Amino acid sequence: MKYIEQNGPFKSVFYVGDGGNDVCPATRLTETDTVFVRKGFAMERIIMQGKWKDTQIKIRARIVFWEDAREIEDQIDWMGQM
Repeated sequence: MKYIEQNGPFKSVFYVGDGGNDVCPATRLTETDTVFVRKGFAMERIIMQGKWKDTQIKIRARIVFWEDAREIEDQIDWMGQM
């Protein structure tokens, strides 16, 4: 997030994560951003529960669940055509 603050503003941010440590940065994204969450890993479980260590989490960004990196590429290509 420090990079975004120092180098922004950006129209949108794409964030890719899978671990529990990726949840906090994802909560700081906006409605114009996209977070790519790897299926079957900690980040997906936490988001699906809606809480992290007894604290409710809210992610405003568009959430895309993925298994293969090709899915991320396809989504970014699709969004670029909008």
